[in-house]
Amino acid sequence: MRMMLSIWLVTLGFLATTSALDNGLALTPPMGWLSWERYRCITDCVNFPDECISENLFFRTAKLMATEGYLEAGYEYIIIDDCWLSKERDSEGRLQPDPDRFQVELKLFQIMYIQWGVDYIKVDGCNSNLEDMNTGYAEFGSYLNKTGRPIVYSCSLPFYQEISGMKVNYELVKNSCNCGATGPGHWNDPDMLLIGNYGLSYDQSKIQMAIWAILASPLIMSTELRDMKREYKDILQNKGVIAVNQDPLGIQGKKIYSKDDVQIWTRPVSPKVGDEYSYAVAIVSWRTDGYPYPVSVALQDIGLNNTNGYVFEDLYDSQATPQMLSPDSELNARVNPTGVVFFRATALDTSNPQLHL
Repeated sequence: MRMMLSIWLVTLGFLATTSALDNGLALTPPMGWLSWERYRCITDCVNFPDECISENLFFRTAKLMATEGYLEAGYEYIIIDDCWLSKERDSEGRLQPDPDRFQVELKLFQIMYIQWGVDYIKVDGCNSNLEDMNTGYAEFGSYLNKTGRPIVYSCSLPFYQEISGMKVNYELVKNSCNCGATGPGHWNDPDMLLIGNYGLSYDQSKIQMAIWAILASPLIMSTELRDMKREYKDILQNKGVIAVNQDPLGIQGKKIYSKDDVQIWTRPVSPKVGDEYSYAVAIVSWRTDGYPYPVSVALQDIGLNNTNGYVFEDLYDSQATPQMLSPDSELNARVNPTGVVFFRATALDTSNPQLHL
């Protein structure tokens, strides 16, 4: 498993550069675990020894990721977020971790990020201004390139451009960062998975995993893996849903239907048959009626037009029998309140029997 560092609070003020990131990394959305949403900035290890930002937390999580199947499922990064720093730099002016909370492996943190063995860096824009950010993110990416070390670079520029009222410069983002715009090497990042954490029901957890898969977004968990209930662990490790997220085509899906508080999201995925893609199809209900809501829609009305039809598999119900549907067939589902039904629709090719049931 890779151990790496994510920098959350960084003030940017670099000079402009035109160098693209071009690091050959993140050809599919990154997957891992990050401390922020679950543990925020807890630094009191006396009163909260199991929750404070310390080496104990990260080593414990790394072990659980390896022994509980998360690493095998694809979650490879352990990301230290904010509040790991000492309040003082070392004698040579270098950043250093808090010596009381990071003792055993203090030797891991040496001189600069490259020499620390960092594999993933996230740069936020707190305490900075937009003018600096518009140049600083790109320059930081170019400096990472020049190190020769493969480091995934996640930046928050689109968020700050948007809240300032600017039009987001996605070309700048995708040429500078691995997270910020969608496609192989650069992914749209709506932030952490809260599945198994506080606030989300079981059905809502399935929605988040499905939408992150449709959007081809990084799957970065922020939860306590030690206390993970089986049903939430099954969502996070769902092979079919992860396969949609990690689809090599790297095409971001979108919402294509909205009526009566029900949405349908689709994403083109492999395999492709002629000019027609296979699809991931998420039917999401935001209704609160208290009963599963019936949904019926023709495939051709949501853009599924392969004349040979599709094999539909329910990604959250492994016991459901796959069904073959043609473009003029109705896709029928009953969706729980604030819940989702998630299908993979594999395009059939009459010339390739292996794509048939």
